[in-house]
Amino acid sequence: MIELLFKKKYSKVGFLISLLIFCIGITLLSSQFVGESIMNYLIGGVFWVTGRYFYNKIDKLINPEQSDQ
Repeated sequence: MIELLFKKKYSKVGFLISLLIFCIGITLLSSQFVGESIMNYLIGGVFWVTGRYFYNKIDKLINPEQSDQ
């Protein structure tokens, strides 16, 4: 029960990390290309995917036994 709660909380942390990376990507791009919002969201999406990818890699390194996702 506690492990399940911890795992759920841990994946929320991963989501927040990804969201933070996404926001950083959007902020960096919007400061350079004002008005190209579609491009901002596209490259922000790339930041998001990259963040998720690295988070999953780090997650597997931290707890390799919990690789059911």
